[in-house]
This record gives sequence, structure tokens and C-alpha cells, in this order.
Amino acid sequence: MVKIKRWLFFFHRWLGVGMCVLFVMWPLSGVVMMYVGFPELTENERLAGLPALDAGRIDAGPSRLWQRASAEAPVEAFRLSSVAARPAYLLKQVGHPWLGLYADTGEWLEEPKAEDAENAARVFYQAQQDDGESVEVSHQGTLEMDQWTVSGALNPHRPLHKVALRDEAATWLYVSSSTGQVVRDVTRNERVWNWLGANLHWIYPVQLRKHDSVWRDLLIAISLVGLASVLSGLIIGLLRLRIRRRHRRQRASPYRGVMKLHHIAGLACVVFLATFMFSGFMSMTPWGLFDAKTSFAQQLWRYQQRDGMGGSRPVHFSAEEIRQLLRQHPADGIKELNWHWFAGQSSLALHDAPGVLRTLRGGSPPAGAAESPPIEPIESAVSRLLPGSEVASIALLERYDNYYYSHHERFRPLPVFRVKFSDPESTWFHIHAQTGELLGRLTFRNRVQRWLYNGMHTLDFSFLLDRRPLWDILLALLCAATALFALTSLIIAWKTLLRLPRRKPSNSGAKQNHAVALRQ
Repeated sequence: MVKIKRWLFFFHRWLGVGMCVLFVMWPLSGVVMMYVGFPELTENERLAGLPALDAGRIDAGPSRLWQRASAEAPVEAFRLSSVAARPAYLLKQVGHPWLGLYADTGEWLEEPKAEDAENAARVFYQAQQDDGESVEVSHQGTLEMDQWTVSGALNPHRPLHKVALRDEAATWLYVSSSTGQVVRDVTRNERVWNWLGANLHWIYPVQLRKHDSVWRDLLIAISLVGLASVLSGLIIGLLRLRIRRRHRRQRASPYRGVMKLHHIAGLACVVFLATFMFSGFMSMTPWGLFDAKTSFAQQLWRYQQRDGMGGSRPVHFSAEEIRQLLRQHPADGIKELNWHWFAGQSSLALHDAPGVLRTLRGGSPPAGAAESPPIEPIESAVSRLLPGSEVASIALLERYDNYYYSHHERFRPLPVFRVKFSDPESTWFHIHAQTGELLGRLTFRNRVQRWLYNGMHTLDFSFLLDRRPLWDILLALLCAATALFALTSLIIAWKTLLRLPRRKPSNSGAKQNHAVALRQ
């Protein structure tokens, strides 16, 4: 038993020496991440950076583009948008690259050159300014990946054109080589704060992050080592704590000074520390624990189509119909049209100001008010999602809850239908109530991970998020307490290293030095 305790103390001491810097870094960087997330182009920012579509410039419909669509792949995006200042149709299907067609000339969209990327960045900036102010831009070259573009969501857009703006925020814009549109923006403040936040917290240097599997394995290993350090410390802390039979001078802890503070603070913070380390481990979805057994792409395909792409011609498809739609909303400044499908039917969403949309479907008058798709075709489409499984319930969500919510401006539109199935994976789907778009799914494993990761790691509970700043205060206090505790481990680790025996010079070496000194 004595030998086991000795090894336990040895194990915890050297794990603490190895992990102390990370234990200090994680809670402090976590506080930064509460307010500055990793750079991304939010949906509101993307729409704000698009110029209004000009009906007079729509001379071609999207039929040529639609004819090149794969008959076997679901549609991720099909829209009329702007590439720089020109209207263009853009199509993205699962497993296929982006396709583009200019709506003013009917020409195919080609890979942008440096001057095209500069023009796209300039137009994006001007569209976001109320006064249309211009800005100087500078093309910084093309790249596959840098520190701010490591996200896998950008893979279909690589290589990326990097364009620097000479604005007050010192913004960098990244332009897709596939669509010619801006797909990421990073300001100077975001770059500075992320070196103190996400890049530290996630151990995110691009030199490591570009090797995805290596980075994941490293984070999993570090999380396990951190858990072992916390749990070994808990065991030692409980063994050394005496409430009834106290140590000398009626002390509950046998330690003094920083060791005593480390002992007591560690026991006080152990629950948060353990859940923090465990939830960080769960965030990496280790060993495929939370992977679904079924393909979402196949489910999306069954939901969208009835007789294949050929039988699913989009509504308001001709150039003349699109011109009429745009002319009926001149004051609104429509910025983008998005087509969506369900059970072989399509709807068309008109986006104007960020986050605002109107929806039209087949047979609806162009000047109609905002409409929601009828529930019958959506129910028909839903029944095709999981053949052989029954729909347990369909509910309309008009407010966020614990499973469908937005944080850091993540795009989560409302209202949505939540469809629950009685399949072996207990799958839930969320469907946009206005457009009929299938937004995503949650299997039972995903919902478990939601609590083991988001719930434990960032306290993303609706009763806290709905009552901010309660969430901010609670999480900041927990992070501050953990950082103070971790600081004691850093001091102890430093003292431990200072006590290590230093290597003494050998006698022969000393004699040689003495002889040299005599000769001099």
C-alpha cells in the first residue's frame, strides 16, 4: 500500500509539472473565447457584404447551370447571388465542386484572378458601409490554408485569395477560387484576441492544425493526461485531508503555504476541473463514439427529391420571372435568392436585410407576402427521410431550447419544425418552417455529446443563456477560480524543477582546468 501511494504521488507530481502551463492557459483563454470566437463569416456579415441585385442586369436564367447538376446528389446550395458586382447563379451539391453562371451574360464562372479577388473584396466592403465608402485593397497572394482558414468548411473554396483592406479594422478578406465570393473576414482585433483565445485554447497553430488526424490524436492524448492528473490529485487530496482526526495544530491539511492552497483549492475546483477536461476530451469525438450509423447525405437526397433532379424544376426559374420578382421589391434591395426542395417541390427565399427573408413557392403570386410551405408536402418529404421508421412527433419551435440554439452568432433560423423518429438512433431533424430547408439532424449520440461537451464545457444551458449576464458571471468565476488554482500548480512545478540535482563536473575535468590555469 505504501508503495502504491509513493507511485501515486510521483505520478501526480510529474503530470503536474508537464501540464501546469496548460492548466493555467485553458481557463484564461476560455474567458477570451466567451466574447471573441474564432473568425468566421457569419450569415449576417455575408448578406451585408452583398450588393442589391439589379433586375435590369438579369438577362439569363439558370437553366444551363441546372442542366449540369448531378442527378444523384442532394443540393447544398442553389442561389442567385453576386460575384463582385455581377449577378451570378451558384450551385453546390454534396460531393461536387461549386458551379457558377453569370446571370448578366450567361457565361460560365471562371476561377478568379488577383484583380477579380481585389474587386470582390472592394465590393464586399462597400456593400457593408452605409455611405458606400470605398477602400484601398491589396492582393496578398493565394494560399491553401493559413492560421485563419483552417476550418474544413472552407475546403470547397480552396485555394483562397487573401486580400488586405486599408480600413480602420485592418481587415483581411479571403475570396473563394470556386465562387469568387468573400468566404471569411478577419479583423486585427480578431487576430490579436484569438492568439490569446482560440489559438491557445485549442492548441491551434496552422503548422499542426493542417495535419488534422495528428492534431486530433494530440488533443485526445493531452485531454487524457489532464484527466489522469486531475483524478490522481483528487485521490491524493482526499487521502491527505483530515476533518475529524486532524494533523498537527488542528490543521485539516498537512501542507503549508502554496502547497496548502493547492490542496484546498484543488478539492474545491475538482468538479469543474474534471468536467472541463472530460468535456474537452468529448469535443474531439474520440474513436468515433458519436458518429451516426446512417448517411445524412442520403437522407437529404430522399427528403429533397421525388423523381430525381429532372422532375424538380425550380420555381420562378426563367430570367423574366426573376426580373419581375426583383422589380416588385425595389425599396427592399433584394440581395440573394435561394431555392430549396422538399418532396420534389421547391420554394424560393428572397433575402434582403441580413436575417430577413420572404418565401415563395410554386403557384404563389410573385407579389405575395411572406409564406410558409404547406405542412402536407413537408410531411410527405419527412416520411421519406428514414424509410421503415415511424415519425414519433412533429413540433413547431418558435424559440431556442437546449438542443436548437444560437451562440456566437451561429446561424440558427426560427421558426423550425422538429421532427422526431422512432428509429434505432432516435433521430431528430430540424426543418426551416418558411423555406422547408432541411437544416440538420441530431441522433441520440449527438444529443448525448451535446451535454458531455457543450453542457459541461461551456455551460450552454438555455436557462443560463436566456438570462445573460448570469451565464457570463458564472462561467467567468469558475474560470478565474480554476486559473488561480492552476497558478499554484505552476509555482509548485517551478520549485520542483529548481530542486532537481544539478550535474557536477567530474574530478578529471576539474584537474584539467586546474592544470590549464597553472600554465597560464
